[in-house]
Amino acid sequence: MGMFDTITCDPSLLFPIPEGLTVLPSSYQTKDFHCVLDTYDLRADGSLWLWVRPQVEPGSEDAKIFGEPRWVPATTILGHIWFYNSLGEHRTGWIEWKATIVDGQLRGPVKLAEYRPPHSEEEAERAEHMRKLRESWGQDKP
Repeated sequence: MGMFDTITCDPSLLFPIPEGLTVLPSSYQTKDFHCVLDTYDLRADGSLWLWVRPQVEPGSEDAKIFGEPRWVPATTILGHIWFYNSLGEHRTGWIEWKATIVDGQLRGPVKLAEYRPPHSEEEAERAEHMRKLRESWGQDKP
């Protein structure tokens, strides 16, 4: 799977919400930033923010930590970003959104890029059975 960043998005920016989907994920993954496990927040006013973690002083044996954790505007972000998450109890569904960001500000609506509803209970049980089989064979991917 590799590394990724996490993004949260105010639900009022998402359009259209798929019919029948009652619960949206609280966060999504994206590989369109730096893929270093950073956390971003796309707020209701369309601004993009980055959570800055405290830093460790390089070369310090005492591992001195400096800086306070805080949200900062992500004003250097430019381009299209896609963010996604799986859906359903057995994670058999998929939802993906596309946003255009210019200088850390959303341009236009966040558009639904892909939606696959979660499978039925029977299909989910079959998917879970196959996952367990792959796991027992030492395979973590289909």
